[in-house]
Amino acid sequence: MNELDNPYYSPSQFIQYYTSTVGKPFALKIETEAMSPRFPSGSILLIDPDRTPIDCDFLLVRNHLPDLQLRQLFINNQFHYLEAHNPKCERLILSKNDRILGVVFQIIICF
Repeated sequence: MNELDNPYYSPSQFIQYYTSTVGKPFALKIETEAMSPRFPSGSILLIDPDRTPIDCDFLLVRNHLPDLQLRQLFINNQFHYLEAHNPKCERLILSKNDRILGVVFQIIICF
């Protein structure tokens, strides 16, 4: 079980932020290079699990890969693509089996 699926998970660090988001937003620290150089490893994402994603939003997704995926959503007719900013990472097609965990609404860049 991943910590995001565990209702008893206790975060190791708290971040204070101000937003008009209601519900249960959460923060996640980037530990991969998939979105670099735009969002370097160590940056902190603030994610709204209740927001409906639209074209060009950044999403946190659980799919068939072992790790959670942070990607930018691009909608092209019938296909929904998940694009990494790092050219070494592959483009993914969002499928009906993928679970969108939330939409990124704020990023704290940490170098």
